[in-house]
Formats: sequence, C-alpha cells, structure tokens
Amino acid sequence: MDFELIKQSAAGKWSSIIPALTPLRAEVLTRGSKDHPCPLCSGTSVIWPATNAEENGSITCRNCTDNKPTGDGIATVARFAGLSQFEAAKAIANYLGISSDSTPVQTDVIEQVCKDKRMPLDAFMQFEPTIVKRGRNRMDVARVPIYNELGEKHSYFDFQPGQKGWFARGSGMSGLFLPGRLPQPGETWLLPEGGKDTAALIGLGYNAAGLPSSTMPDKFARLFAGSHYLSSRPRRYWTRWRTANRWPTFGNRCVSSRCKASG
Repeated sequence: MDFELIKQSAAGKWSSIIPALTPLRAEVLTRGSKDHPCPLCSGTSVIWPATNAEENGSITCRNCTDNKPTGDGIATVARFAGLSQFEAAKAIANYLGISSDSTPVQTDVIEQVCKDKRMPLDAFMQFEPTIVKRGRNRMDVARVPIYNELGEKHSYFDFQPGQKGWFARGSGMSGLFLPGRLPQPGETWLLPEGGKDTAALIGLGYNAAGLPSSTMPDKFARLFAGSHYLSSRPRRYWTRWRTANRWPTFGNRCVSSRCKASG
C-alpha cells in the first residue's frame, strides 16, 4: 500500500476525511480561542492541532496520543477510529475514491459535499449545483442558487467539504434554498434551516425549502400561498405537532400552518 500516495491525495482534505471516519469534528484541525474536548476522553482532556493540521491531519491529545502529535492524518484516523495504520490508510483511500497503489480517481466536489454532509446526491442535484472556483486559493466549491421573495434566482450559496458554507455577501445572505421549482397551491412543504437538512428531507420524498435562518422572514410567505408548511417554532409547539402529524425529526423545531398570503 502506497502511504505517500494516500497522504498526497488527502492533503488539505483532512477537515472532511477525519469527521467522516472518526468521532472527531472538523473543528479539531483549527486553532481557536478555546480548546477542543476529546470525545474519547469524555471531555476530560483536550485536543489541539498542529500548525498545518488542515494540510497534514496531525493533532495531539494529552491522553489518547500520550501528549504527542499523531504526525499525520493516517495516524489520526487509526488512533481515533480504533484501526491499524493499514486499515486507516485503506479507509482513507476508499473515502477519497482512490486505489492504494495507483493514481487517484478524481471525484468532483459535488460528490464530496454530499458525502461530507450526508446528503443524497440525487436530492442535492435538484438544487442545480455547479462547480466553481472560490477565493484566493481558487478552491472548488459546489454553488447552488438562492431564491428571493419573487421566486427568482438572485444569489448563491457555496458548499465545501468540511466547511459550513458561505452565502454571497450583501443581499445574497437572504434567500431560500429551493429544489429547482416553486411551491404549488395544495402542496405541503417542510422548512428546515439551510441546505443540508433540506436535501435530506427531499431524499426522503418530502417537499422542502431551506430557510436562511431559524425562522422564515414574512416577505417569503407569498411563495407558499395556498400551500401547507411546517416552519420553525419553539420546541413546545414542535413536540405537539410532531406527535399529532407524525412528521420526521430534523434540525429545527416546527409547527404546521397554512399560508393564506396572496401572490
């Protein structure tokens, strides 16, 4: 098995690989003002990353790694997933879609995003993602259109493995994630926050639109005229309605309503 090939292929991608293969979150690779509790130590110890952890995947835990850096991402996956180095390298190669003894098989960022966010690919494709370059580093992102209160594509949101994602600045930060079409009268729609839960619900067969925050601004109500929807509300309402209507659980607490807004 070519460990160097695997490490070269994984360089800069550890923020998506490590959370996918271990109990660790992507944040453990980023230095911040607060320490990262170690999940294997039940929070009694902390993890801190190497200076270039996002590039090489090396981290340190006072207990789990005997206060010594793992050295690279393969060792990190092996230690925190309970695998041998060989098993960890094979798991990483499988995640990246490469053969351990051949050149990498390219997977595009849309597939990587879906795997990282645990979204069904066919559901995410309904948001019409495109691959574009973003920022000074010209990194690949999956960009999906964002709709305004008129039902028009007016901005975008960028998905990237291991990251929370980014709205376009300015007016682009206010908009809905829609699966390539607008709601129709008589339909029932679920309204979670963001694109990830929305794609997951669409994958389950529901109509869903993603909100830009935990509640729906009034200006978007016209898009749901004549339809039923579940929008964000406090837990006490959600528990009652979920029991009565047997709706699926997702990130926000919701309550059923009927939109009477006119176009």
